[in-house]
Amino acid sequence: MARKDDPDDGAARATPLLDPTLGDLLPLDAAVDATGCLTLGGVSVAELAARFGTPLYVYDEGTIRAACRAYRDVFTTEQPGNRVHYASKAYLAPWLCRLLDEEGLDLDVVSGGEWFIAQAAGFPAGRMRLHGTNKEAAELRMALDAGAGGIVVDNHDELGLLAAMAASAGRRVPVLLRLSPGVEAHTHEYLQTGLLDSKFGLPIATGDALQALQCALAAAALDVRGYHMHVGTGLATCEAITEGVRRVVQFAQEARAQTGYWPREISAGGGLGIAYLRGERTPSVRAWGDAIARGLVGAEPRPAVSVEPGRSIVGRAGVALYTVGTRKRIAGVRDYVSVDGGMADNIRPALYQAGYTALAARRMNDRAVAPVTVAGRYCESGDILVRDAPLPALEPGDLLALAAAGAYCLPLSSQYNGALRPAVVVVRGGETRLVQRRGVFADLLAYDVTDEAPSSTPSPVAPWAEVVPDAPYPMTVDELHALPDDGWTYELLNGVLVRMPLSSFGASSVGMRLAARLSVYVEDNDLGIVTGEQGGYRLDPAHPLDTELAPDIAFVQADRLPSPTSPDYYKRASQLAPDLAVEVASENQYAPGMGAKAKTYLTFGTRLVWVIWPRYKRVDVWRPGDEAPTTLGVDDMLDGEDVVPGFTYSIVRLFP
Repeated sequence: MARKDDPDDGAARATPLLDPTLGDLLPLDAAVDATGCLTLGGVSVAELAARFGTPLYVYDEGTIRAACRAYRDVFTTEQPGNRVHYASKAYLAPWLCRLLDEEGLDLDVVSGGEWFIAQAAGFPAGRMRLHGTNKEAAELRMALDAGAGGIVVDNHDELGLLAAMAASAGRRVPVLLRLSPGVEAHTHEYLQTGLLDSKFGLPIATGDALQALQCALAAAALDVRGYHMHVGTGLATCEAITEGVRRVVQFAQEARAQTGYWPREISAGGGLGIAYLRGERTPSVRAWGDAIARGLVGAEPRPAVSVEPGRSIVGRAGVALYTVGTRKRIAGVRDYVSVDGGMADNIRPALYQAGYTALAARRMNDRAVAPVTVAGRYCESGDILVRDAPLPALEPGDLLALAAAGAYCLPLSSQYNGALRPAVVVVRGGETRLVQRRGVFADLLAYDVTDEAPSSTPSPVAPWAEVVPDAPYPMTVDELHALPDDGWTYELLNGVLVRMPLSSFGASSVGMRLAARLSVYVEDNDLGIVTGEQGGYRLDPAHPLDTELAPDIAFVQADRLPSPTSPDYYKRASQLAPDLAVEVASENQYAPGMGAKAKTYLTFGTRLVWVIWPRYKRVDVWRPGDEAPTTLGVDDMLDGEDVVPGFTYSIVRLFP
């Protein structure tokens, strides 16, 4: 798709949002093109859904960078000693770590897992702080060994453990003491963190905070930098943050009178909310900074200030895309539409009664006709994404967008009902990057251990195949070619290496094969696949194999065809393309065809199907044992010329 600012973009060029009430809900570059389709970062969401499937999470890079710079401008430009730590719990991924590093933000992580992700992305340990209410010794050791920029101590037990570990290691570790200021924030009760009755922090009112400070100051291995507090998250006003900081300053003044200690830093935590619904308003970053400054009145000398935004960095930047499935009308009660996601990828509506704005993403200019409740697909009555959303009349296959879905959706996702992880893409200036592949069924078994030997692990490919234990994942083309000719046939399924005896298919070398028991078809230069019984794999450009084999082919979910062994398969194929004729090779023997305009070639006894539209005359394929693709004439290939029966030939590229 052409960039939004390209003067030659033509009739489909995106225009500013037609509905100004969506301005604070969608990413900064959101627009509507001439067809009425929502665009993000210069890319049509219809194009994204067709290429990557749904549910799909889309992040606008420009919106994230703008949020980072807004925080830098308010907090660090005028006072270089101040720091902005991104709250990783909102959403964390390697690509985001690298972006945050480029923008000069630090990281606040709350577990060894988040620490690992950041370190794997190359984020400097000296700019990371470890939070958490119940840090394990191994997590503290990880932070100490890496040279963490600081550890936020939450309770007395952790304080003693950390002091002992640091002394044993001969290190002096910078710490902040997390205080509980006893402030009620006006947000959902689960999102309040600064109350006296809270699992977080050392209460000021009970004397625990002062006692912890005295212990920390007595520990030579701890460098007490100052205090931390956090009153809650998703805040729509500034009063609680001002009062929380004011109470920390008051504690600091009282503690100085008893200990002589004055903090070099006060962390105000995070908490700034974003708009989720039309008409909602939240404070600007500047207003948030001013509110913190009001709380610091009387703090002399003025300590450095740090903040921990999360939601307000990534929340607005993310949009979730779903496909509409079934509908249900209860006369006089409610209309439901179900989508292909729900509480497994976004549990916030069920957990917090969080509100969202739903949009008919391909029909942004259509008028709403009646309120409709958007239901998830999972087996819970509480799996409702949006209640009474004003939407146009929706049909199965319509595309639905949920605005402001960038924070806390993916980190809280689950595999409930065997749900697969959604794909995640990043858009900017008309370009798209896939940063998280869609889950495959094999992922659901990744952590299971059986009493059987690894070689007997059940395979998602076929009963006679097995997943290769300890194989690199995802596997590359070069790694596949380097496998020995050792009596097995090796194949890749979405980057997972599987193997089966050569005798299964009469093969004589490893070669290059994509996947057994898959139907492969090419339609309008879109390559999709379906399985005989599991109905719904999609080749995923996230994998080095897929992107190297077909860099210029858009991949689409191909679950609209039945099993290739089903009598309905050829009927459905002909419905998709009435001018198609089909020839079948079953058990390496040709069967009567359905015409002559185009053909289907089957190998592995009706296990693999290629449907090639008539306009394509040549095709690049990987042949068994080849080191590079080979160009074949489509007619010659389908007529059996240069084709070895029993092998799968992987399509690389098609030529008209």
